[in-house]
Amino acid sequence: MKYFIICATMILFSCIESNGKKQVQQKKEIIQKSSEMNEIFPYTDKNVGEFYTFSTEQDRYIVTADEKKMNNFQHDKLILPIKENDFEIIPTVKDKYAITETLSFSSSIFCKVIVYNTIGDNDTPILNVQLDSYYNGQLRDQLLLDSRFTFETEYYRTFVINKDKSIKINKFSVNKLEFNEAGDILGEKKVADTVKVTVDYKLTDEGYFKKL
Repeated sequence: MKYFIICATMILFSCIESNGKKQVQQKKEIIQKSSEMNEIFPYTDKNVGEFYTFSTEQDRYIVTADEKKMNNFQHDKLILPIKENDFEIIPTVKDKYAITETLSFSSSIFCKVIVYNTIGDNDTPILNVQLDSYYNGQLRDQLLLDSRFTFETEYYRTFVINKDKSIKINKFSVNKLEFNEAGDILGEKKVADTVKVTVDYKLTDEGYFKKL
């Protein structure tokens, strides 16, 4: 009986010590996570510009982030619908993304800005900038801030994310080409036709992107 009590006591102290180390480790992770979050507001498309470039040789926008710092898309990012996804961007587990910034809005809500490349219709390479919201550490919603490519039409977006959780997205479609009635390209227009559409969103207290 005495031997049993001694063994039980040793196991109890071992569990307490293990839980203590685990709690300390969790606190370190929380502190490290908090230190990575920034409050750079307003955060705009210009802040993301350093993470991609336009390749004249490939005639496409490409992500320039360090390959070692790129992340593969996990299942949880692929099952949620992406809002303002006009071209039905569908990343796969083979695609990789870079995190350009983590923005903190409250103790329970933060967002990650990510940039990645995908292939669209007619094998058009597209560069995407996406905003992922997290509520209590869990992925909650996804909003496409920017998609840019050049085909027969140049398409791109600009955006502004404010501290008050408001988000403004400007969509630009630029048609530079002149066509005849048969649809053949005659050349470039002297003045390109530009169409601009603006949409506004608000990040709710529950971490969802609500269109205004």
